[in-house]
Amino acid sequence: MEKTIYSINMNYRRGLQQAAKLEEMAGKIRTKCCKTMEQAFSEMQQGWQGENADAYTEKSRCLIERIENTAGQLENAAAIVRQIVINTYKAEMTAYRIANNRTYH
Repeated sequence: MEKTIYSINMNYRRGLQQAAKLEEMAGKIRTKCCKTMEQAFSEMQQGWQGENADAYTEKSRCLIERIENTAGQLENAAAIVRQIVINTYKAEMTAYRIANNRTYH
């Protein structure tokens, strides 16, 4: 089935929007989750001292690091999606041009 210019462009825009949503989610994870957790742990450390506090703080730091890694993976996924969308768009536009310029004798 031949795709139309409209459907090619709509798929392109939709794909870019999906990549943008992934980037937005990564940003929200970083700002809302990690920064809030870091602030809470910092405040907690001021009032809690001792061996257990140190162990809890270390585990908290590991958790924040894992969440940061997840945000980074979302950003990488967004970049991959964006590149696939661009490559697909280019290929579909090329195929469309070839199909429409073809003449049969």
